[in-house]
Amino acid sequence: MFCPGYGEIGGPELEMTDWDVYQERSMKGGLAFTEEKLRYILSDHFECIELRKMRENSSEDPTFGVPFLWTSLWRKK
Repeated sequence: MFCPGYGEIGGPELEMTDWDVYQERSMKGGLAFTEEKLRYILSDHFECIELRKMRENSSEDPTFGVPFLWTSLWRKK
C-alpha cells in the first residue's frame, strides 16, 4: 500500500478521497493511505503488530525497498 506524500518519487500523484474515486471511477494510478486510515480499515479483524514505511534500498541491495510503500505485520483477531 502506498504512503501519502511521495508523488515525486513514485507514489500516487494525487490525494483523493473515497468519494473522488467513486465519482472519477478511477484511482488514477493508486491510492495512498495514512497510518491512521490503515489501522481503522483493518482493526475490526486484525491486530497490528508492526506498521512502518519501507526502508529504502539501493539497486545493488539484494532486497527491495522504497520509502513510499507501507510494510506491516498483522495478526488475525
